[in-house]
Amino acid sequence: MTKSEELDKLFGEMGLIYFNLINMAEVQMEVIVNKKKRRKEQRESKNNNQLRVSSSTPRTRSQVSPEWTTKEALILVNEIAAVEKDCLKALSTYQKWKIIVDNCVVLDVARNLNQCRTKWNSLVNEYNLIKNWDKESESRSDFYWSLESERRREFGLPENFNDELFRAIDDYMWCHKEHPDTDPDPDPDTDSEKPDLLHAITNPGMLLLQFSMQ
Repeated sequence: MTKSEELDKLFGEMGLIYFNLINMAEVQMEVIVNKKKRRKEQRESKNNNQLRVSSSTPRTRSQVSPEWTTKEALILVNEIAAVEKDCLKALSTYQKWKIIVDNCVVLDVARNLNQCRTKWNSLVNEYNLIKNWDKESESRSDFYWSLESERRREFGLPENFNDELFRAIDDYMWCHKEHPDTDPDPDPDTDSEKPDLLHAITNPGMLLLQFSMQ
């Protein structure tokens, strides 16, 4: 075989090797591209599913603010009664509420001041509904505590207000009828327009109005 033929044979083998390398590189590139494409599609699918779930599922009360248990509500009412009894006119409304919230936290009721005041306002509203209903009832069979849950709902009353919680609030109300309290002027470092605690008890609707205007 002449040198020319050897060179032709060598170049032919090299060309074949080069061709095979090109094919292998293209295959590998295609595999990589497909993997990236699948990963992108999976990410987009996951994001779209999360978006659909978040947009179709309404926010529940538990997501906005943790639900109060009966035990926690009782602790709140008892702390309000205790602080009001001990402090009387010595402290402003804001100072009293600060003590109430701190005491509740110590007793494992982890709520902030606004959450405690909102819950108290809600309890008083429900208490007043029950109290006024029983005053106007013509017979004991019409009393709130004699009605089934469904009947309570029909009359616009709280469906399952705890009787121990009701008695605790009732005791608080009777105590304040006998010992009315008037707060001193608010501290200069606090908001002078914060609604008065006793005013919130007797006028819960006004409390919501004042908060909405702040």
